[in-house]
Amino acid sequence: MAAQFVVIVSFAVLLGACVIPTAYPFGSAPRWRPKPLRLRVGVSALLAALVFPLIAPALPERLIPWSFRPVAQAAEVLNAPEYIDVAVMPNSQVGAIFVNDAGGGSVETRFKRYFVEQGMDPSTQLSTASSGYPQLTSFQGKVIAAYVDNRGGPTANELLFRVSTDNGTTWGAEYAPFGIETFNSFDFAPLLMTSRD
Repeated sequence: MAAQFVVIVSFAVLLGACVIPTAYPFGSAPRWRPKPLRLRVGVSALLAALVFPLIAPALPERLIPWSFRPVAQAAEVLNAPEYIDVAVMPNSQVGAIFVNDAGGGSVETRFKRYFVEQGMDPSTQLSTASSGYPQLTSFQGKVIAAYVDNRGGPTANELLFRVSTDNGTTWGAEYAPFGIETFNSFDFAPLLMTSRD
């Protein structure tokens, strides 16, 4: 309430400084006829409305937060993203796949996408595998993520796919398109390419 009062008083002072000299002209010649009072007050009020945005930044932001553009906030902070690959998805937005070192020995492969030109959804974890150079592409209305499994286990060093039919909102289970064929997770893996739909 006090902050609003300060803003109101500031605007009133500015309005008065603009209106009073024109409402009551000083030092006018005896034969000079001033313009009608309504016109002078209206022009002065318009002048005050034009000047106020110029002086508003000098006032503390907390007093008039509506006059300031909000500061962009980080939607997501990741520890150490690297090995990024991008692709244009079927909906014409851009998706990205990357490896993230979450710290404490936890490394993962994640997916992030734009939903509008200047907005991105939070990333989602695709896998706890963390091989170098994961790949992303679009084909026949689907988004395909590919990476080599470096976790050990039954699919160790196999190229794994995950497929999304809804532009990265949900993903199918991991599967190995080349069966038990193995690859080096950082030095040797197939290049994922597609033709036009």
